[in-house]
Amino acid sequence: MLVIEKLSASYGPVKALKEVSLKVDRAKITAVLGANGAGKTTLLRTLSGLVKATNGNVSVDGNEIVNKS
Repeated sequence: MLVIEKLSASYGPVKALKEVSLKVDRAKITAVLGANGAGKTTLLRTLSGLVKATNGNVSVDGNEIVNKS
């Protein structure tokens, strides 16, 4: 299970994500939809470690994954 709790990320002074929370159960298909500039790409980049989260927690099956070295 993927759990995202109050995830925030910024590009310098620009806040791209502000306290995003969601839960995705195992074996479920989930889509992220939104207008241009809504933060879809930033969410995926933060989950993959390309953008450092400024706040929040992300865990997969209970193991924290965001901002880990």
